[in-house]
Amino acid sequence: MDLQGLAQDQRPKRNRIDAWQVSDGLSLVRGRHALKVGVDYRHQKATFIVGNRAQGEFFFNGNWTGDPFADFLLGLPNRVRRAYPLDLFGVYDDFFGAYAQDDWKVARDLTLNLGLRWESNPFYKGIRNQMTAFDFTTGQIIVACGCTDPSGIDLDAQQVTRKIFPAYQDILVTSASRGLPISVRPVDRRDWAPRLGLAWRPFGSRRSVVRAGYGIFYEFADTNFPNSYAKVPPFVFNEDLSISQTGAPTRFLTDPFRGVAAGAAGSIPTLLTSAVDLRNSYSEQWNAAYQRELLWRMTGEVAYVGQRGHRQELNQNFNDAPPSTSSSDIQSRRPYPRFGPSTKGTFEASSSYHALQAKLERQVSDGLMFLASYTWAKSIDNSSNDLGGSPDQRNLDYNRGVSDNDVTHRFVGSFVYSLPWARDKLWGDWQLSGILVAQSGLPFTVSISSDRANIGRSGGQRPNVRIVDGQPLAPNVGNPTTDQWFDTRAFAMPAVGTFGNVGRNTLRGPGFQSLDLALAKNFKVRSRTSLQLRVEAFNALNHPNFGRPTAVMSAEVPLDAPVGDPRRTPNRFGTITTAGDPRIIQFAARLVF
Repeated sequence: MDLQGLAQDQRPKRNRIDAWQVSDGLSLVRGRHALKVGVDYRHQKATFIVGNRAQGEFFFNGNWTGDPFADFLLGLPNRVRRAYPLDLFGVYDDFFGAYAQDDWKVARDLTLNLGLRWESNPFYKGIRNQMTAFDFTTGQIIVACGCTDPSGIDLDAQQVTRKIFPAYQDILVTSASRGLPISVRPVDRRDWAPRLGLAWRPFGSRRSVVRAGYGIFYEFADTNFPNSYAKVPPFVFNEDLSISQTGAPTRFLTDPFRGVAAGAAGSIPTLLTSAVDLRNSYSEQWNAAYQRELLWRMTGEVAYVGQRGHRQELNQNFNDAPPSTSSSDIQSRRPYPRFGPSTKGTFEASSSYHALQAKLERQVSDGLMFLASYTWAKSIDNSSNDLGGSPDQRNLDYNRGVSDNDVTHRFVGSFVYSLPWARDKLWGDWQLSGILVAQSGLPFTVSISSDRANIGRSGGQRPNVRIVDGQPLAPNVGNPTTDQWFDTRAFAMPAVGTFGNVGRNTLRGPGFQSLDLALAKNFKVRSRTSLQLRVEAFNALNHPNFGRPTAVMSAEVPLDAPVGDPRRTPNRFGTITTAGDPRIIQFAARLVF
């Protein structure tokens, strides 16, 4: 039950990670070469306990009486979910790495950094072989076992394993029968990571330097990945039962799953799994910068920074029904009708980032120091985090757009100024400091609340661009306000059985501006003791920083609805209802001794 002020998930949990690491390196200087070689070994073990919903999770929507609370009082749910406790998972494995690097001083004003790293980052093994994978070609579940007969797996690995094993024995195969290790995934031993760096003082200048670099960096799956994507029968079983309103109620709170066997129709389990052919994520990173020493103890820098992410972690639905004009027979239309809406962990996401960065810095001089930096950037991906997948499981590029955290323009300035008068006097030693942040708005996506495509899953689907007189209606308004940040008439419901053609993150929310100030007074108490009293003002100008607008569309907005008409903003569509913190002033004292 959700209670205001309490987190929804009150299940017992425990995570423990034990890690051991041994590394060794050798450095050798020979003439103009500074050589470094080394190896490292890591052993990592993680155990998890997550108490699941053994007693059930009940939903009430008013199907029976017209009022959800009345349904609750009568004990008439419309949906029930159940998962068996406890998830007693544990994983372990060994990781190796070796590297070699040469810092080569080619000339007095030119240095090259050449390096190469090799890594072996295997997928984790299960402490009790609770590792699984899904064969998306045959629809079979691959279970970790050195045996070839599925009946040889550890039936006591989880509390529910022995109970549900018979219901799924026909689609279980072992890793040994597929020629796979007990991690169920081959070890990726092709992770070669070259590094290249350059530092050059052009024409022997002592006030200028050019720096550039390129490198490949690998990332091995963290312990959450194997823990999350091994949750399939026979180690974890999640039941999701929808109760339709036909005739008199037959299922109540006391035993809603009465007569429904594990794995039977009406008790459709969901899967959280992954494939066998997984290779480690990696990124390419490069940069080039020009630095120059200026007058008045200032330095300036202009840089280009780029990054490209490959094979990044992604949660993607894989058992949605194909789009259809009919909302019936969704379960039978799924690629794997034995299971409900399911998710696979995959390394199919990609990203790119390009930025122009400029920086001006002044070292402390006459009591003043400051730093000002500006970034002009663009970030593009098809998933900005490991939980984001495409609404269309068959087209990952449908989700390609600017990243959720893409900020086109960002300026940050900071300063510290020690006021010059009466230093070392009782009424002196004042210090003023501040930070100014100004940036453009974050992108957001307009979505629809219903399952318009009839795939058996709502949420994340998008509308169409509305066409008026043969032209797309622009969503931007000349003077956006919190009551109407964008023109809600610019979107139309897609045809039934289709995904909309509106792109991901095509609109921008409000920008962000904030000035934080602090005024401090320093007192010398003793030779080694000082006291600082300070007053700090966060968002000192009390500038309102609004959140992103409500962007979930429940119905088309009539074209003739004028600004201010409630029909223009159904369910707050297109309006902004949140804002950041107002001005906050705090007083503090700091004793240094």
